[in-house]
This record gives sequence, C-alpha cells and structure tokens, in this order.
Amino acid sequence: MRSKQTRLLDSISDAFPVCATHATLSLRQGDEIDSYNTPPPDIVPADWRNIPDGDLEAYHWGFTHLDTDSWRFYLPAFLAYSIRHMSCGESLVIHACLGNLRPPDRIPARFNTLNDQQRRTVVGVLEFLAFDCESGFAAAACQVLEEYWIKNPFNSDT
Repeated sequence: MRSKQTRLLDSISDAFPVCATHATLSLRQGDEIDSYNTPPPDIVPADWRNIPDGDLEAYHWGFTHLDTDSWRFYLPAFLAYSIRHMSCGESLVIHACLGNLRPPDRIPARFNTLNDQQRRTVVGVLEFLAFDCESGFAAAACQVLEEYWIKNPFNSDT
C-alpha cells in the first residue's frame, strides 16, 4: 500500500477512536429498512475497525438509513474501505460513502456531529479520491467536495 494511503488510514483511526461513538443500528438493519422490511434484531459491532469488507459490500445501502450515532460509527469504516479500494470505479460501497457525504444534511444533522479533526479527515479522504491518479471516483469526489466540504471552491481569494 502506498504511503499516502497508509497515512490516510492512520488519520481515520486517530480521528475516529473506537470509544468515541457507538451504533444503535447495524448496517444489516439499515439495509432491511432500505428494502422496506422490518429490521430484525442484530448484533452491532463494538469496533468499526473489525467490520468485514463483506458486510460493507453486502449492506452498503443500509448506511443511508442509519441514525446519527450509527452513521458516525460506520463512517470511518466506509472511509477506510474507500481508501483501500479507490481504484475500483464500480464499488457500490464507495458510491454509498460519497452519497452519504453529499448535502443536504439530515435532520437531525449528521455532518455537524463531526469534530474538526473528523471533518479534516473526511476532506482528506475526499481530496485523495478526487485527485489521486488511480482513483476511480475523481469526478464524484470532486462534486462532493464542492457541494459541501470545502468553502468557496471556485473563489481563489479564500
């Protein structure tokens, strides 16, 4: 893995410590909600770093339907997956990640629950996806950055 990717993965781990938040809904439950089903009881992981890629791949649409705390819990797993698989332009996990970082924000707000370090980490991941030559998500990541995550993207004075 390239050093930039390793640094970004480390920054995700630093910005989203395991004890910082806890999920009340699992991705699988969110996916059931997406399918208009009643979500069954499920075990929510205690550590976002232990979520298997297979779970993200199987239940990626569930990310959209999570409550604020659960969304914040799963966000670093989606960001880390995006860094590790950024050259796979068809990845629905990365599409779900980017889609959940686009405005408008939810009510209650999700984006405003992130602290400054977490916000900088999100921007760092988005910039990496937008500008790395191996990224299969450059256009989509640029759009997400411009829509919300950077101030005055077309004004060079700020």
